[in-house]
Amino acid sequence: RRREEDFQRTVGNYRKSVDTLKQEKNELLALQRGSEGEKSDLFASSQKALSRAAQLVANAANARKKEARAAFHAIECEVQRHMSDRLESMFPQGVVSTELAAIKGELLLCNVIGKSSKTLNEMSSVFEQTIRSGINEALAAKDEEVSADAVLQLSEEAVQGVENMLHQTKFSISAVEMSANLIRLLSAGQWPDVLSTESSADIGAMVGHSLGDLDMQIGTTLKTLLEEGALSPHQCNLGAFQQSVLAADQAIKNSLNVGGKPLISDDWTPPAWSIMKNASLAKFSCLGAGAAIAAVINPDDSSGGIAKSGLKTIMTKLEQIGTEATKISARVSQLDITNEKLVRELDGVMKEWNDASTILFQSVSRFLHHQGAVQFANVTSCREAAEATLRA
Repeated sequence: RRREEDFQRTVGNYRKSVDTLKQEKNELLALQRGSEGEKSDLFASSQKALSRAAQLVANAANARKKEARAAFHAIECEVQRHMSDRLESMFPQGVVSTELAAIKGELLLCNVIGKSSKTLNEMSSVFEQTIRSGINEALAAKDEEVSADAVLQLSEEAVQGVENMLHQTKFSISAVEMSANLIRLLSAGQWPDVLSTESSADIGAMVGHSLGDLDMQIGTTLKTLLEEGALSPHQCNLGAFQQSVLAADQAIKNSLNVGGKPLISDDWTPPAWSIMKNASLAKFSCLGAGAAIAAVINPDDSSGGIAKSGLKTIMTKLEQIGTEATKISARVSQLDITNEKLVRELDGVMKEWNDASTILFQSVSRFLHHQGAVQFANVTSCREAAEATLRA
């Protein structure tokens, strides 16, 4: 009997030992899996760090190349300026003063348009880079179940990023409208059978007195954009810029109003002018909407996983829209304006696309402007607007 009790006690001890060993085995396996997960996260973080370091090196190399090109351009500009000054001094002022004033006015128009074009090109690059970063983060993130009633509280960095993108989009739209009006004015002075030679010269002379403040505003904005890489509401006063545009437009209209009749008819535009304008407005509305959503997908934010999963679908659509918008704008810039039938057909198409893009940007603005939070239940309106823009 004593042997049976010892046997049962020994079997019981073996079973306890087996259970203990199994438990230790499970703990070791769990610890191993956890370390592998940490290693995987560390590896992913190191890969991101290496990618960012490589990007910084590439940016530094590009900056040095830009500085080299800028040095040569500065020398060429200085030589050209001296040449123009010497040529101007050789002409008899009493004979060519009117023509010189007209030429200087037209060149000032070109100067403002050129600065605006450069600003819009830089803004487009900012939008495209932001969208590219956002779509890459969204596609690389693990899928998480996000409830339709979920509310995402945005970090201060994300809120600031969204505000910057919306501000830059509004500025871009104002710059496109301003540039389009100045291009129309410049074209009227050069277009055959629109103005007489004397009236064309008068336009150039009058414009020179109306664009000083606007030239300073767009120049300051371009300088800030090139130096800082972005425009924030604190760095760029949109209201002041729009006020300068209105003041310049009113001054030009008053100058061109001779005897109660404008020199340029209000309904005259160069061929395909409205197509170019609507295409540009639509492009920046689309890019701005995509960049604003991408600004929410912040890789350094603790809530980034929810943002990436909840906004992946709309981000994918907006990235596609932005890509198509850039392609369409490039094609429109090479349009054959002598093909009157094609111009008439595209005029209506571009108008519809611009209207749909405006609605898309407004939908995204309302979606993101909700006291620093994003309600995923409201993303449906953005998705519908994006689909309508794709169809347009």
